[in-house]
Amino acid sequence: MDERVITLEKRVLELEDLLVSALATIEVLRKDNELLKVENTHLKIEIADLKRQLGMDSNNSSKPPSSDGFKKKPKSLRPSGGKNGGQSGHSGRTLKMSDEPDVVITHRVHACGKCGADLENEPAQSVVKRQVFDLPPIELEVTEHQAEIKHCSCGEINRADFPANVASHVQYGERVTSLLGLLNIGHFIPYERCAEIFADLTGYKISEGTVFSHLRTLERKMFPIELQIREALSAAPVLNADETGCPVIGKNKWLHSLSDPKWTLYHVHDKRGGEAMTDMGVLPEYKGVLVHDFWKPYFKFAGAHAMCNAHLLRECQGILDNHGGAWAGEMQNLLRLTWHEVKLKRERGESLKREEVENIFQKYDEIVAGGQNGLENILKCDVRTAAKNLLIRFADYKANILRFVVDDRVPFDNNQAERDVRMVKVKSKVSGSFRTMEGAKQFAAIRGFISTLRKQGRDILASLGEAVKDKFAFGKIAAAE
Repeated sequence: MDERVITLEKRVLELEDLLVSALATIEVLRKDNELLKVENTHLKIEIADLKRQLGMDSNNSSKPPSSDGFKKKPKSLRPSGGKNGGQSGHSGRTLKMSDEPDVVITHRVHACGKCGADLENEPAQSVVKRQVFDLPPIELEVTEHQAEIKHCSCGEINRADFPANVASHVQYGERVTSLLGLLNIGHFIPYERCAEIFADLTGYKISEGTVFSHLRTLERKMFPIELQIREALSAAPVLNADETGCPVIGKNKWLHSLSDPKWTLYHVHDKRGGEAMTDMGVLPEYKGVLVHDFWKPYFKFAGAHAMCNAHLLRECQGILDNHGGAWAGEMQNLLRLTWHEVKLKRERGESLKREEVENIFQKYDEIVAGGQNGLENILKCDVRTAAKNLLIRFADYKANILRFVVDDRVPFDNNQAERDVRMVKVKSKVSGSFRTMEGAKQFAAIRGFISTLRKQGRDILASLGEAVKDKFAFGKIAAAE
């Protein structure tokens, strides 16, 4: 065979081997490139999420305003153009003259201011009235109880019984207990300052231990009252639920809240989830609508659920601030405009028409579909991002999010519960951590009662005093609810 042919065939074989090797290398590089693309996608998502976390504040997340720090936007100093004081539609409160004043002081005219004539015995044609509302001198009223002792001819010595609430030789009464409960639990004044205020008002010095003892007495009276509150909440058509951290001895516990416009129930527990909610005693049998902020353990309980749309609006703002998703802005506008329309209808005693509801649901579906198209690659990826999670939530919980559209009893947000738990955060800021779990539970029981009294417009001091004497009952209000 020609030597040139042999050389050519050898060269072809070498080139074939080289081609196979090159193809194998290309395949390895192709696979590496695919892996790098996936890794790059993950890193981009992670970087975007880290940027989002850095940009989170109270306007685009569930973080409280107090966490904004130096990022907090300064208030505008430009004049608003409105008038000072209460605005239009605000029901103002002003001091009104009493028809039955406790003390009347008559200021007489003794002589004419012009000619000096004596007017001492002249009758007054009319009077001009001015009233001063002031506190009387505050002092303790000491009531002595004397139990008679009588000897019978049979030799028996008989002594009258003291009232059940008079158990000690010397003691403070139920109004003192009520005042200390209102100061410490109602207004978050620490034990030491409660003792100081009491001494300033009455001249009697008490210890922090005495304050705690009175609060413990008050807390023991809360059991039958909490039963009434639980019964009322169990029958309520709509409940608002929330939970917040509650520091006890430097460790984070959880304070759970169930409420509506008339009733408040608090419960302190080691856990945040379903175990605590079950122990609270209302949700396991509740059949109404439960409004919450998408904490998943709430979904373990039967009945209907409604989402807090204020949370969703802030989360949409977070997506707009950090990801630029148009669908989030569209969803914000839909929810806001829908709530505005629903609110106007409710004020007129009307509901949305069927075609209006269908139109809202259709727009909602279109926005979700548009978001899914824009996030198609991320939705296929196993990495969880804020935008992806939020879009999945809108897709999966449509009925819960839009329940306020079809049920006029359901609020747009969970502000009722947030207002009720906000006072607990104020307590933590004022006094710091609870010293004992008993103290935290004591606070929860009494605070729930005070919150309920305030919502119902009841006299708090008088009601606390009745509770101490085991004479308090919600009565007609409980029956009406």
